[in-house]
Amino acid sequence: MTRSRQTSPRTRSRTKKRRSTDDAELSPQRIGGVFLLVTAISLLLTVFVLFMQRQWKLPGQRALLVVHNGVDEVRKPLSIVVMRFSEQELFFLPIPEEQSVNVLSNDISYSSDALVGYTQLEEYRWEYLEYLVSLEYGVVLDGIVWTDLSPEELQANTWHSVAGQSLWRRAPTTLAYWDRVRWWRGMFGIPSYQVDQLTVGEFLSENRALDTTRYQRQYFSLLQDPAVRNSGWSVSILNGSGIQGYASRVASALEMMGYEVRSVDTIEPVEESAVVFAPQRNEVFTEERWAKKRLETVFSAFSTREDEETTRRRRSSAVIILGTDQTSIWQK
Repeated sequence: MTRSRQTSPRTRSRTKKRRSTDDAELSPQRIGGVFLLVTAISLLLTVFVLFMQRQWKLPGQRALLVVHNGVDEVRKPLSIVVMRFSEQELFFLPIPEEQSVNVLSNDISYSSDALVGYTQLEEYRWEYLEYLVSLEYGVVLDGIVWTDLSPEELQANTWHSVAGQSLWRRAPTTLAYWDRVRWWRGMFGIPSYQVDQLTVGEFLSENRALDTTRYQRQYFSLLQDPAVRNSGWSVSILNGSGIQGYASRVASALEMMGYEVRSVDTIEPVEESAVVFAPQRNEVFTEERWAKKRLETVFSAFSTREDEETTRRRRSSAVIILGTDQTSIWQK
């Protein structure tokens, strides 16, 4: 038979006092530990925020494609907004409606305000729409923003509200969250007198196509990325797509963006489109790395690799190979 052990009231009282004393002695240590934990978490969050915003703080320009909601789901007017936060400048470029824009096929073009419907109908990714407009106007686009405002309603004092609507998801956008934050914050630093609206309707030919020569002569210095221009980057273009004039179109756009085009050649058809870079050994941010990053943005659907022999043979910083997969790589 097992006898249960009994604890006297006096013993229980001494035990309770001892536990309360131990808790009192550990309390400052616990508070200090919690304080250090909160401080560490705050520091990590701050570093994370700065890390996620770093790309929009680089000394290059940013540009967005604006889709204006039209009368139906097919035809939607388009605009381009170019921002230079370091110089506190914004350029707004409404694209003329019914402008003829060549798509990635021989002798096929669409009206500019029908490109959104064309992209949806053919089930292309939104990057395809960015790519077409980038080639047409020679501007690297970072994303798309939708707005209910018409091009005529977008004034100097409305851009901040458009950025705010995108930030809080009141308006659709393809921008990542931290890019939306940086855009919204950056708009505070651009005064209304630094917002300039450009026009391109006068540069359209009789068949409503853009006269790129006259357009570039007028806006070359305004829309060209100074960081890319100062990088000294050169590119060569090899057209193996079978699309006539495609390489010349890409070359014209890249020159507008600030790159030096070394050569444009036609090669035997190749299946895969690619961008071949010269190896970069400098890990510190430079204008050369910015130029590379912008090429990766424009040709986001192309495969990329580094090959010193290919770039050295072409005496270029990068070689762009246009393949026969020009439509398939952009499909969803």
